[in-house]
Amino acid sequence: MQSSISSRYELLAAQLQRWMGLYGYERLETPILQPADLFLTRAGDQIVARLFTFDHGGKQFALRPEYTSPAMSHYIREGMTAPVRWQFSGSVFAEAEDSTRQQHYSIGAEAIGWPSRLADAEIVALAVRGLQNVSLTDVRVHIGHIGLLLALVSRHLSDSRLVRFLLNHAYLLREPDGDARIRAQLDRLVSGRWDVSEATGESPSPAIMDALLDALERSQLMGGRTREDIQRRLQRKLARAEARPQLEAALALLRELTALEGNRAGVMPALRELAGDDEVAQALLAEWEQTLNGCERLGVATECIVVKPALSRNWDYYSGPVFELHGGGQHTGGGGRYDDLARLLGATKPVPAVGFAYYVDDMLAALPALPTKAASWALHANGITTALANWLDVLRGRGIAISVQPGAGTLRVSESGELIVGDRHFQLDDADTAAAWLEAQS
Repeated sequence: MQSSISSRYELLAAQLQRWMGLYGYERLETPILQPADLFLTRAGDQIVARLFTFDHGGKQFALRPEYTSPAMSHYIREGMTAPVRWQFSGSVFAEAEDSTRQQHYSIGAEAIGWPSRLADAEIVALAVRGLQNVSLTDVRVHIGHIGLLLALVSRHLSDSRLVRFLLNHAYLLREPDGDARIRAQLDRLVSGRWDVSEATGESPSPAIMDALLDALERSQLMGGRTREDIQRRLQRKLARAEARPQLEAALALLRELTALEGNRAGVMPALRELAGDDEVAQALLAEWEQTLNGCERLGVATECIVVKPALSRNWDYYSGPVFELHGGGQHTGGGGRYDDLARLLGATKPVPAVGFAYYVDDMLAALPALPTKAASWALHANGITTALANWLDVLRGRGIAISVQPGAGTLRVSESGELIVGDRHFQLDDADTAAAWLEAQS
């Protein structure tokens, strides 16, 4: 089974790598083994709880759980300033309940150093059309905008940590008892029975949480405060009478945003009305519409786009458009603009960047079949003659996979130097015709 999955992955990766290469994305290789704090500083990402970590020589390392952080770290470490387009593919590692699924495959792309809205539209188009290029059916892209979402919610709620709490729990509003569950979490916070790790929606092991908090206390995410400091701060904030009305107003807005989902023609006018006379929100909305226009101009059909204002990925560093990919009944990938990640990884200022990753395991589950490798022909011979060697060179030079096998067979080279395939004979001077014929039979 594993070899079958590996073989299908290689076929899929080869096709998608060619596709991304057409857009100018060059392959970037990053080590599987990375410093653990490269991922631990990303506190909002659920992958933190599933890291494979270990200590060696007094340092903590992790198996690579994704490619975005290593790519950005490489960009910063090398002192790069020019825009780059990178693609990646390979194994990533994350703890899962199914012990046979600890290793996964990931394929995707990063455009780093590109502040242009063109880069956002290009990444979405690259990702969506890549799914279509491998013949995935019913492809859809759900697109939100973290910057706009934060701007709208922050009008009602000024405390950034409470905003984070609500956005990390906004998904509950899609469920019938979502309001009650959010309020229960808030009551637990006020009463002191809430763990700060619940703000991320995660339940890390004690060892991972200790490492995470150590890293966070050195980062700007916690501003040098400890876990207990943050909990006390939130409790004081919620204990004040004025906090509840603000939370209720923010929750009401989130409910409205969650209910807004559909095509551009239906959602955008409602968003403009919600933004009102807020110049910041209106400017972000205008930028988002430019990105959506760019997506369509780059070949993403209007009917493939689902505008989803309450879509929230990891808002700790996502700063602009975010999106999720769907196709064949599966959630097949996601990404977005993450200008703030560089700062979290030690850069002195944000670096404009946007990227995405395909969830290859889910893609393979959605694809009933993949293009097969080109047939490898077996040229039968009992020795290496000059004529046979010449045929091997010219056919391989024309992209025909061919190996030499002992004994007699359909494909052979005659003593006079002709290539014989069944009842067809080709002279070396007619190698183009021979290669085209073999390719057609593959």
